Amino acid sequence: MTSNTSIHQKILSLRASIKNHNELYYQSSAPVISDFEYDQLVKELEKLELEYPEYADENSPTKLVGDDNTGHFPTIKHKVPMLSIDNTYNFEEIREFDKSVKKLLGKQTEGYVCELKIDGLAASLWYEKGKLTKGVTRGNGVEGEDVTNNLKTISTIPIALNKNILPFLEIRGEVYLPRDSFHKINDERESEGLPLFANPRNAASGSLKMLDVSEVKKRKLDFFAYTLGYIEAERNAFTNHWSFIQSLKEWGFPTNPHSQLCKNIEEVIQFCEKWSSGREKLNYETDGIVIKVNSYKEQGEMGSTSKSPRWLVAYKFPAEQKKTILKDIVLQVGKTGTITPVAILEPISLAGTTVSRATLHNFSEIEKKDLRIGDTVWVQKAGEIIPQVLKAETAMRKGTEKIVLPPTHCPVCNSPAIRPEEFVDYRCTNDLCPAVVRNKIIFFASKNGLDIEGLGPAVVDLLLETKLIKTPADLYNLKISDIENLERMGKKSAEKLIKNIELSKSQPFPKFLSALNIPQVGKQTALQLAKFFKKLDHLIDACQNCQQLLLNGIEKKIALSEFLAIEDIGETTAELIVIFFSNKDNGVYLQKLKDAGLTIEMPEAVTIKDNFFNNKTFVITGTLAALGRNEAKDKIQALGGKVAGSISSKTHYLIAGEEAGSKLTKAQSLGVAILDEKAFLEKLAESQQ
Repeated sequence: MTSNTSIHQKILSLRASIKNHNELYYQSSAPVISDFEYDQLVKELEKLELEYPEYADENSPTKLVGDDNTGHFPTIKHKVPMLSIDNTYNFEEIREFDKSVKKLLGKQTEGYVCELKIDGLAASLWYEKGKLTKGVTRGNGVEGEDVTNNLKTISTIPIALNKNILPFLEIRGEVYLPRDSFHKINDERESEGLPLFANPRNAASGSLKMLDVSEVKKRKLDFFAYTLGYIEAERNAFTNHWSFIQSLKEWGFPTNPHSQLCKNIEEVIQFCEKWSSGREKLNYETDGIVIKVNSYKEQGEMGSTSKSPRWLVAYKFPAEQKKTILKDIVLQVGKTGTITPVAILEPISLAGTTVSRATLHNFSEIEKKDLRIGDTVWVQKAGEIIPQVLKAETAMRKGTEKIVLPPTHCPVCNSPAIRPEEFVDYRCTNDLCPAVVRNKIIFFASKNGLDIEGLGPAVVDLLLETKLIKTPADLYNLKISDIENLERMGKKSAEKLIKNIELSKSQPFPKFLSALNIPQVGKQTALQLAKFFKKLDHLIDACQNCQQLLLNGIEKKIALSEFLAIEDIGETTAELIVIFFSNKDNGVYLQKLKDAGLTIEMPEAVTIKDNFFNNKTFVITGTLAALGRNEAKDKIQALGGKVAGSISSKTHYLIAGEEAGSKLTKAQSLGVAILDEKAFLEKLAESQQ
């Protein structure tokens, strides 16, 4: 029987994995797994959390909408939360959705509206007296980023409505990049030696969040309006979604011409079947169908979970599959030394683009699928994005196919390649491997690192080729005179790059830790480390102490206990952190970064005078009308209070907004004091005086 400890570890591992994939998808626009694979991870976690409620956590990714806020724009709270959509992958699951609708309503629904699911990013448009005043990204569902000026560059979005209908109207829709614009951008990036966008969705996301409005305009983004957000009127001014779409057209909004009103679920399935093929002829990416209950009254009766409305679902198209030849398997070395096999394919057209390469992830996958060079293989684009080799047609083998064995040496530097016992990947053992060094510098300068604008792969390659840098620390020794005469640079480009390198010194301590490229330490883990240790020296001392305990034969869990007490850090991650900061070469590297003047500690805590919130623990539940939860949390923490995710006997106060749920009941049962929003705001005003 599986122990509860191992179950808890599995839950923590799944949460960490899903959070990592969320960062890759929402923050980096660089997903590495398909939507289906992602959904399977979420479903597995949901099942475990249901079976083991003692490990419930309101901050679990099963309870939260993904967060695409970048921190580069002011944030605005949504008047109505922008939630995510649950996915289905076959017609039986669509019928199950129909059954759940009937069960919730106690009758058959009046009908569904089917719309093509555009592969872009959601945006909210605010119109006051008929004029566009705000444009906001979805963000974390509660608050998004103000990208009004960027959205105004999209020619199909009305700046002023042709009918002045209401004092305030919010329209929601999808920003996307047409296929022809996508190909043009990639052609330009290729000619400039820049990395190509993987797909139009990633390009659209990156484009909308650019700081230079003139550059956004050049990208030729487009928009489809698809739903009502908030209006300053009774929502029943509109009776159903289908009639609202017709109103959108009348007001001048672009809507997708391929939507359909369906009487029942069988008509819905027929619509899904119709669009499962032929969509590659469209000038935009669509990866499924959104199925919505048409009646607004019925939508209101069904309501939502904390993450998704119950009255709609997305049907994801089956991935298109084709046969081709596996011409070769080459090896790539990543920033941590991981050696990844990549399939080189006879080029084929798949889901609207030409596919000639596909990652094989690791050698276990090659062995499991029995793939050989020369095989005829089936390939698909998972989630319309990521090329995957599914299987080999072993019956078509001629006997000339070549078996691929795991590497014994690094393909770049020829150092020994090993596979640590707890990992599935083979790794180069040379920290100074040119491929490792290159990718470390690229990551250091990336958005997940210190976000050094202008320091992309092509410039990194140039600096390495001219031997101006060997490590990220060398970037801070560069002068304008060193680089202004390099190919494709010039004085203005050199001045701008040096300025951006200088600006990176003041990035926050968590960003510094993330940029170090410590295995399994992403943005969230770096933040937790920074909060816990406060200073780089404290973290280094803790690692060295832990390393000494391990060398003295102390049990691993005891030696790592200080790290295991930190949220989201498990045994493997803790050990990798200790190894990194105990390494002498890394110590030299870190000293160079310290000497360069980078931020290596959290800001000094401001002395907090005695007040109502200081040294107390609060939990927030429900909707706060005056403040968003994040803003309320920041204000409490600034006054010395702690905000927890769940109610316990140690909670001092529950702050209960509108529609407070189970936490309110639990607080009452435990005798925890409760503040409504009015009382909370009064205490806040008193404490800030």
